[in-house]
Amino acid sequence: MRKFKYPKNFETMPEVISAIENTPKGNSIISGCWGSGSSLIIKFLREKLNRNILIITNCPESGDELEDDFEALETTEVFHFPPWDVLPSETEHLEFESLKERLNVLRRLADKDKLKNPAIIITPATALYQPTLNPKNLKNGELSISNGTEISPEGLCAILNDAGLEQSIEVDEPGFFCRRGGIVDVFPIFSNEPFRIEFFGDEIDAIFTFDPITQKSLECIDSCVLIDVSAGTVKNAYSAENKSSIFEHLPTDTIIFIDDPKKCFYMTSLYLEGYKDTNHPLFNDSQINSKLFKFPTNIISELREETWPKNLDEPKKISKIELNTHSMLKIEGSTKHALNELKKAVDEGFKITVFCHNDSTRSRFKELLLEKGFGLAAKINLKIGRISKSVCWPSLKTIYVSGHEIFHRYKHRPRQKHRNIASNPIRDFSELRPGDYVVHILHGIAKFEGISCLTQNGQEGDYMRLLYADEKKLYVPLSHIELVQKYLGGGDAKPTLSKLGGKSWSTKKARAEKAVKEAAADLLRIQAVRKHSVGIKHKGNKDWQQRFEDEFIFDETEDQLNSICDIKKDMKASSPMDRLLCGDVGFGKTEVATRAAFMAVMGGYQVAILVPTTILAEQHYRTMFERMADYPVTVDVLSRFKSTSQQRETINKTKEGLVDILIGTHRILSKDIEFKNLGLVIIDEEQRFGVEHKEKLKHMRVSVDILTMTATPIPRTLHMGLMGLRDISTLTTPPFSRQAIRSQVVRYDKRIIRRAILRELSRNGQIYFVHNRVRNIEHIAVQLSELVPEARIGIAHGQMNEKQLEDIMLKVINHKIDVLVATTIIESGLDISNVNTIFINDADHFGLSELHQLRGRVGRYRNRAYAYFLVPESRPLSKVGQKRLKAIEEFAELGAGFQIAMRDLEIRGAGNVIGLEQSGHIHNIGYEL
Repeated sequence: MRKFKYPKNFETMPEVISAIENTPKGNSIISGCWGSGSSLIIKFLREKLNRNILIITNCPESGDELEDDFEALETTEVFHFPPWDVLPSETEHLEFESLKERLNVLRRLADKDKLKNPAIIITPATALYQPTLNPKNLKNGELSISNGTEISPEGLCAILNDAGLEQSIEVDEPGFFCRRGGIVDVFPIFSNEPFRIEFFGDEIDAIFTFDPITQKSLECIDSCVLIDVSAGTVKNAYSAENKSSIFEHLPTDTIIFIDDPKKCFYMTSLYLEGYKDTNHPLFNDSQINSKLFKFPTNIISELREETWPKNLDEPKKISKIELNTHSMLKIEGSTKHALNELKKAVDEGFKITVFCHNDSTRSRFKELLLEKGFGLAAKINLKIGRISKSVCWPSLKTIYVSGHEIFHRYKHRPRQKHRNIASNPIRDFSELRPGDYVVHILHGIAKFEGISCLTQNGQEGDYMRLLYADEKKLYVPLSHIELVQKYLGGGDAKPTLSKLGGKSWSTKKARAEKAVKEAAADLLRIQAVRKHSVGIKHKGNKDWQQRFEDEFIFDETEDQLNSICDIKKDMKASSPMDRLLCGDVGFGKTEVATRAAFMAVMGGYQVAILVPTTILAEQHYRTMFERMADYPVTVDVLSRFKSTSQQRETINKTKEGLVDILIGTHRILSKDIEFKNLGLVIIDEEQRFGVEHKEKLKHMRVSVDILTMTATPIPRTLHMGLMGLRDISTLTTPPFSRQAIRSQVVRYDKRIIRRAILRELSRNGQIYFVHNRVRNIEHIAVQLSELVPEARIGIAHGQMNEKQLEDIMLKVINHKIDVLVATTIIESGLDISNVNTIFINDADHFGLSELHQLRGRVGRYRNRAYAYFLVPESRPLSKVGQKRLKAIEEFAELGAGFQIAMRDLEIRGAGNVIGLEQSGHIHNIGYEL
């Protein structure tokens, strides 16, 4: 193997270019290419050779890292060609975003005039095995309409239905359409916005775009495309007729790179195994081989002496190039250590470029360089962007450094491809269906039977038909609908229908009114004590606070910014803060709390963070430590993962004021824990704590600021929040790139479990399998090991000793375990972005909020996440269990926490605001009244 001779001009790379151009068919092995070095090579090759490039990666995350690299290196025309992400049993759940991205790549390749430069296409290896449209049919089936187009509403709906779009009552996501008389709403799968078509007879009179959440019409437009190349594809995406692959769409001079080939083909072997014995139309290895070697194919690897993968036919002639790049692991220590290493490199004549997350991080790093002196700031180039891994080219005297390796911020920012605009966070949970119980304010509880059209005084109108006791009916005009509310809060017991004209309803209302007044008086006393207590007027450090917030690597949602504003206002007020921060799982509550904690510490106060589980305490510690690493803030954790002596040391430091932020479970509330200057208490999932702990927190509320976080409020907490009895901030906007978790209630089926696990392994992901019985959890793990021998399986539960549990969780975080079989110990707050499939065994035994919390442990990255609620093969389900599982499957979109809380309230009962009982007046008159 000949060594690569570095050119004087780095950007020409003649040896690599020559190897690809001059070797027959351009096949080569480029080894020893560390980190982001492969992105640099591919960028310059594309520029010098002016040819399209296809990069095959082992998983979507590797593709994301390459996209980050190219973006940081200011490379344009980079596209992602994603795989289908559904199992044979899930083909009704087509991934419209994946379809849209795939079609976009094919269209751009077909329309070369739109490309400013040749394309760089990044695709996971599994996507190669999936069929796509034939190039000849790429433009067939397009349907464009404009004002004046002659077509009937019925004819348009028939065409949309044939194209695979699904008819629904309301259009709020791609792939659906609906008709309301002379109006047809359509959301094409390739479009970023839906269209509203208004007809005059059999002619299109007007076309509007509209907001899929509010359903309000927006801009009037002249024309639009309703069906693109997707015609027939939605229904037939898995049809054997679609036997073309992406290779048929590539220009003949395309150069192919396979990144980490052995892992690529291991992933595809897992993927194909998952589809074994199915009729799913996929290509096999020999077919991919024949398609692949029509193009120059290059292996690129970090390893030295890389060999040709066995899965591919080895060409007769291969150009072998061994690069001598290095990692920059030596900068991974303290920031001070990193600066010393960079100074040594500058002194040795290296040209260094450091990529920072944003302007704030760049400014902070520039300050550190200036503090280091010796003109270091002028000698290092600072750019905005993220590269996956730092790389050093010794012979070229060139170093590219990733800022996250210096600042130890390894949390990866998801690619902001799209917002799931289909997710309306808070829908109308009071929609009525025939058979629902309702409350008429004047006449009491009735059963809603439907809408009737009646003629009254010669005028026709729509009336709600309500059934009361003794089969008597009341017709309420829709103009008086405000008098009728949906009955909520009765638990599983059915309410008694009221008698029309009787006195019992008035009596029940009077009793409830008296009880409400008494409860209100108790609340007023509590609130009065808090309002008249002298609170802490936090001032913080405005400059440092701004810098700290600017360093956040994600884009804040509007709800986050509003909540942060509310909390800052409360913390600056003269009375103690008592605010409930309510947001669905993964909507950014932790960052809001982190900023509040930082503000308190900057003002000279200590912060206590109270969490329900030890694992969550450790996770919050890692998050806080990473976020505050560059500031004079001491973060510590009190958990059973620490020895007795370590805990004693933490307690003493806290008492002396040497710990700024203390994180722990209810241990923090023990008598031996003393704070020197406590100013803020943050409580994560307060409903998980017992009555005794809540009493201690109640006393705290009159002296220090309290911020309570919850993902799915229990009925009583939600009850108080909706009644305005607590200050409440809500996070209802999903972060960019988040997708709804695909949820299914299924009987325990080994085939489904195996295929779903293999699907996750094939995209380099991890899996939770929740089994909430310690006595036989090992038996479940053995069963899974026999079922999926390809997976590395671990066990975690609360009865394990501290060392065992800590080791297991570290193995999961470091991806040394593929499937974690665990109890509900993982329920609260555990955030591992690589886990995107969860099984919940015996799901009918869990509460609704608990199921939602568990489901929220997945889907925290850009990949589609899957939740399987397993019920036994033969055991019948209880009525309550059926209701819970129906609700968890129905409310699967982003932001469904509020809907689930309201359904939980409906199933369990609302309870009393102050007392402990879960029945009473709510049952008699309904929650709303």
